Amino acid sequence: MNLHNQELPDEVVKVIKEISKAYFDYFDQSWFTMFLDDCPITNGQFHDIRSALTIIAPSRADIPILQQCIAALEQFILFTKEIIIPRVTEYAGNRNGKNMSKSLSREMSIQRKIISYSLPTNIKSLEELVMRLKSLLPTSSGRFSPGYTRKMPGMY
Repeated sequence: MNLHNQELPDEVVKVIKEISKAYFDYFDQSWFTMFLDDCPITNGQFHDIRSALTIIAPSRADIPILQQCIAALEQFILFTKEIIIPRVTEYAGNRNGKNMSKSLSREMSIQRKIISYSLPTNIKSLEELVMRLKSLLPTSSGRFSPGYTRKMPGMY
């Protein structure tokens, strides 16, 4: 049996699916791209994220792709926390309780405020999932991280 093509444990696959759902449902949206003008993440890195998160049956052979995805997501999370969240908050008119968007329609103003309040929560959730995946993947030595329990064939 070729261990390199062996599927990853169920827990790893579950976390990848959770990251995928969080990323594609919230961050990989056209409304979000308007905040990515100064983003240091390249189109290639966004491609790495999308490619890794759409792998149907991840195997040990996919670990380098997943590790690239984690690195890109960590950059994305840091950029979002340091640049995008303050920008969105200001854009929504929530800084210091002042409403800077009086000329906007009420509906647009409400949408912007919802985004400014939900973005920090969603990025925190994504960050926790990425950290969880990182802890579950094997280290550079090929061994799984401490605390990882692997199902052996025939064990239930």
